[in-house]
Amino acid sequence: MCESLIVGLAGFTFIPLSHEYIDTFWHQFLAKIVFIVVNVIINSVLTAPPSEVYAFRTLTFYATIFHHYDCLIETNKDEIDFYYKWLKNKYCLDFVKQFVYTNQEHGIRINEKVCDRITFNNLNHLIGILRFDI
Repeated sequence: MCESLIVGLAGFTFIPLSHEYIDTFWHQFLAKIVFIVVNVIINSVLTAPPSEVYAFRTLTFYATIFHHYDCLIETNKDEIDFYYKWLKNKYCLDFVKQFVYTNQEHGIRINEKVCDRITFNNLNHLIGILRFDI
């Protein structure tokens, strides 16, 4: 095994670096990385008709896969079972992390003030909110 690594670019001097230096550098670098958890809070009323459930699923897919956001459904305590069964029967819980009570969590809110329903016609607008609301 090589005792040192050579680091350099074309036109620059090559500097041999020891394994200990590289290990220390990466340890310090990785210790400074901070993960920010962002919640996307969708009001439960927007998951039922006249909203399109597959537009809702596409929105949660986009938020989870491309932005690494946690998708939460905000609802009242007595309505959780209803919305859970509704979304489960429509196969739309793949990217929903959990159900939360009203005003329990902080994050990007998608509610009746933003749109009256989630459809494929306003999906680009909602994705734009996810992209620029941080």
